[in-house]
Amino acid sequence: HPPHYTAYDPSLLKEAPRHVIRTPSFDPLHFLPAFRGGRGRRDFVSFPDNKTGWIPFAVKWIRKINPDVLVTSGPPFSVHLAGFFTPSLWIAEFRDAWTLGHFGKYAFSWEERLAEKIERKIVESADACVVVSPHLKRDMERKYRKKIYCIPGGYDEEDFQVEPLKFKEFTIFYMGSTSEKRYMDEEIVFEGVKRSKIPARFLVAGMEGKGEGIEFLGYIPHKDAIRYMLSSDLLIFTSQTERKMKYVVSLKIYEFMRSQKPILYVCPDEELLEIMKGHAIPVESDPEKIGEKIREIYHGKHRFSFKHPKNYSWENVAEKYLELMKKLLHTKTKGGKKGKGYDKEVFKPRRLTSG
Repeated sequence: HPPHYTAYDPSLLKEAPRHVIRTPSFDPLHFLPAFRGGRGRRDFVSFPDNKTGWIPFAVKWIRKINPDVLVTSGPPFSVHLAGFFTPSLWIAEFRDAWTLGHFGKYAFSWEERLAEKIERKIVESADACVVVSPHLKRDMERKYRKKIYCIPGGYDEEDFQVEPLKFKEFTIFYMGSTSEKRYMDEEIVFEGVKRSKIPARFLVAGMEGKGEGIEFLGYIPHKDAIRYMLSSDLLIFTSQTERKMKYVVSLKIYEFMRSQKPILYVCPDEELLEIMKGHAIPVESDPEKIGEKIREIYHGKHRFSFKHPKNYSWENVAEKYLELMKKLLHTKTKGGKKGKGYDKEVFKPRRLTSG
């Protein structure tokens, strides 16, 4: 895998569907070191991202299979380009913000302007656009004057069929990541745990480092992260502090809720806090206040009303997607025709260029 990837977890391949088509791809970063042109800046070797070289191979297979529905999901946002070259009903999914977020920062201003034009064309051409963030839904609807569907992320129930570890001490678990470190100063969280002054074991996954009273687990397989989650007494979750990161909704939210463990939510977003109602206690990004809340939770001064978040299981999320597809198919078919019997006047390849 390219040298700039922060982590590689081959165990996740076991969870992939049985029918997976693998194709070649021309990825410049397989051969060139990552461009380090400044925080949040894209490498200038390819545009809109380094996965553009995969699109011709993907389009070839899409045309060969001729699916009833094509879902393109980004990032990487270059995958949406495939939607312009297929007559299938097209759903463009934005799991993160592109031009409205940090992915929209490029090395040159002309790239940012071009990205704006391409995104607008995607939104206008797709039969439906889906996002996972209420914030992104609202802002994209305001920008493009088109209905945007919000279908949240979720968790896999099978991941939670693991035997928890047995820790003797009160255990606090924080699941960070190398990318998250750019936006949230974990040192505030670490200092907060230290100031709680309780006899606790503090485990940090997804990061390498050293610190007094902190056990850095490094990058661990997803199943092991779930096991640590279920084995802990308190989970710490942090929101991104940069304005453009408000669109990011981590899947950890749903997994933390499914664990039915107390959650300390640092620097909370109001909309996400509402989703986590009953599962989380909010606290400002201040070491002293974080330490105080941890002490209160340790001494049982907060009551949590855990509810099984079934609405966010992947099965229920898939049902929402299925309902959207049925709605779109019903709208786009003529004379009750379905599947490969689409009216070619209705289903025809889009044009990336205007005119």
